[in-house]
Amino acid sequence: MPMSVGAIESICVESGLLLYGAEATEENTPWEVDAGWAISRRKENFRGKQAVFELEGKEKVKLCGVVADHDHVVDHNAELFIDGKIVGRVTTAAYSRRLGKSLALVHLIPSAAREGTVTELIGPTVQCRATAAIIPFVDPGRKRLHAM
Repeated sequence: MPMSVGAIESICVESGLLLYGAEATEENTPWEVDAGWAISRRKENFRGKQAVFELEGKEKVKLCGVVADHDHVVDHNAELFIDGKIVGRVTTAAYSRRLGKSLALVHLIPSAAREGTVTELIGPTVQCRATAAIIPFVDPGRKRLHAM
C-alpha cells in the first residue's frame, strides 16, 4: 500500500516509535529515550557497560508525548515553556486523523515529563498550549494485535 512520508510520520508519532536523529541521537542515553530495556544487566561484561550504567538516573531530558491545542501539525523543534522557562522541544510532530488531535513526541526536562503537565508550545508558526501525555498515544496498553 503506497503511503506518504506524512502518513508514516503520523503512524510513528501515534505509536511512539523513535526516529534516529530526532527522538534518539548520539547525545541521548538509553534512559532518556525509554530504551533502557535494551541494555543487558545480566551480560558479564561488554564495552561501555560501566559508562552507560553510570548515566542511569542522570537524565537531562525524557522522551514524552504532548497533545497540542491546535488544529494542524505543530512546528518541528518548537520549544516548550513552563512559567517562561524552556523545558523542552518538539522532536517529531503529526496531526492524527484517527484521534483528531495534534500530537508530538518531545524531549522534556525530567521534572516536566509527567502526564498532564501543561506547557506553552512556541514555534515559528504556532503558539498554543500542549499537555504531556503517555506514549504511545494509540493503544498505550499494547493490547491490540493489529494496527487497524
